[in-house]
Amino acid sequence: MGPDHRSRILDRIRTARRRAGRPTPVHPEPPAVAAPSVDSLPESKSDPDRSRSDLVDSFARRLESNGGVCHRATTTAGAVEAISNIVRSTHAEILCRSDDPLVVELLEGVAGSFDLLGHTSTRDELAEARLGITRAQRGVAEYGTIVLASGDIDGSIGPATERNRLAALLPDTHLAILVASDLVSTWDEALEEISNRPSLPPTVTFVTGPSRTTDIELELVFGVHGPRRQHVLLLEHL
Repeated sequence: MGPDHRSRILDRIRTARRRAGRPTPVHPEPPAVAAPSVDSLPESKSDPDRSRSDLVDSFARRLESNGGVCHRATTTAGAVEAISNIVRSTHAEILCRSDDPLVVELLEGVAGSFDLLGHTSTRDELAEARLGITRAQRGVAEYGTIVLASGDIDGSIGPATERNRLAALLPDTHLAILVASDLVSTWDEALEEISNRPSLPPTVTFVTGPSRTTDIELELVFGVHGPRRQHVLLLEHL
């Protein structure tokens, strides 16, 4: 690790400690065509036989109970509007994205004065981005968890996944695009599905809410090992 990377990590730790115990999640305006927001927690764990709408409701509740923000869109226009609201609310001048086709398509409709970095950008360039936008390959309703797989967009060595997972790890805010049909009920289902694949993606990451850790004094710190804010845009029409 070079001196520049070491200084960047130490600066991030110092900044996170100053914010310890005082997370400030951003809740931008919901898109005009989004589904109603969810206010209460589910009464029981996920049932594998529930309908998609039940899975959507449970995922949104659990995500928000774990400090994330869920945006529910029912049309492509609503999804673009939600992304635009998040970009404005984070005051992001530099965005980075993965190379997933759905992410690329949605961002083409987002207007604004920002620089957009693609998957070929360097680590240092991605570290300057305030907002990273990627695809979540699965969502787990049981805990509001998203599953991020990366390594092979063409699918030549297995199921198609995104390249450059750093877009989901380095920026202060991460937005994951999740299709409702990619929701499963429990962690067991997600793990079983992954383990039964003919070949595994190079990386598979399970993320539940913003990055958080506890220091030696048991003080909760946000944003040291990953994004301080986690948003999920749930596409209910796909």
